[in-house]
Amino acid sequence: MSKPMLLIIDQDTNRVAELSKAMSEDFFVEVATTFSEALHLYETLHLKVRIVLLSDTLSDAKLPDVIDQLRSIGNLPEIIVYSEKENIQEAVSVMKKGVFSYLAKPFLISKLMSVVDQALEEFDIVKKLEAFSKQDRLIMLEPDFLSDLSESIANSTEGSISIDTLKDLLLHPESIRQYATEKPRVLVIEDEEMYRQILTDFLKGDYDVITVEDGKTALEALQTSGSVNIILLDIFLPDISGADLLPQLIQLSPLSQVIVVTAFEFLDIAVKTLKEGACDYINKPFLKEDLLKTVSEALQKQYLTTIFPKLSQKLIQESLTEDARLSLLETLWKIRTQKEKPLYMADLYLFFPELQAGSIPAAFPIPKHLLKKGVSSFVENLKKEEK
Repeated sequence: MSKPMLLIIDQDTNRVAELSKAMSEDFFVEVATTFSEALHLYETLHLKVRIVLLSDTLSDAKLPDVIDQLRSIGNLPEIIVYSEKENIQEAVSVMKKGVFSYLAKPFLISKLMSVVDQALEEFDIVKKLEAFSKQDRLIMLEPDFLSDLSESIANSTEGSISIDTLKDLLLHPESIRQYATEKPRVLVIEDEEMYRQILTDFLKGDYDVITVEDGKTALEALQTSGSVNIILLDIFLPDISGADLLPQLIQLSPLSQVIVVTAFEFLDIAVKTLKEGACDYINKPFLKEDLLKTVSEALQKQYLTTIFPKLSQKLIQESLTEDARLSLLETLWKIRTQKEKPLYMADLYLFFPELQAGSIPAAFPIPKHLLKKGVSSFVENLKKEEK
């Protein structure tokens, strides 16, 4: 059995030599010491690479840009970032981009090897495709596509809803609130009465706030009070740690966005909670504007991953003719092609849900060669196969 491939991206040649020696027994190791070299290698090898070890010390590119560029080429390899310093803001930033883990020095090579082994053990190609296909489909919100979509729906409804209103509905989650009968709900899990009151005071104008002081009461609140949009989770609770409570919260309320709130800057906890499903991590004390910005961004993420797909699907399927849907799908494919991103079966299912009865998973990226004759031809072929 051939060894999996591992790519090291680091300009420190001594560290590269040390890592290569440690990893070469179990991996076929490739090395890049500059960002440009890394891009060239990754473009050539991303279908073979399983793990990327990425240093944050590259002098020719910023870490977030490196991750974005790598992901734009291929999103299956797991990325593990390691740093010369303990920077919790950087760790939170890159974990939110979907990297597998973040390690800060000092750490032993054995620790890094353990994380690499964990990444291989947990690798699930279907889950990764599903996660990144959701991210890629948010390109639909870009102005060019949104304008075409809004205009097509507005024309088909004979002016009963305006293009500007549609754009507002599709692009801005806050605009949905004016049509809602209830405020978004926030569950605050905080053992300190002072912070419970501060959070309530900051949020109560725009949100329906529920407060609890421990993990047991939080779980009971979710079971009895129904779903909530946002959960603010303190790490240190009297009966359970927030990190241990997090999976239970997600299991009970999978659509809720969880924001970890703590007075302590523990990098390991930040990485662990973000890896296990939290959407953000903020430190006490915080300014009101910073809290409201974080909560608003979490609410927007919930909108983009839950409400927007349902809203756009309803508008598309109920308002547009088949020719209009094909035209919009062609537009989306062109946008994806320009950004060097794939079209997914989920995109086809959004416009043509009847095709979902087939055996092709929604997260499956459509190979380029199948689209050589255009999206319309591909859709027609799928329809013939369904008959």
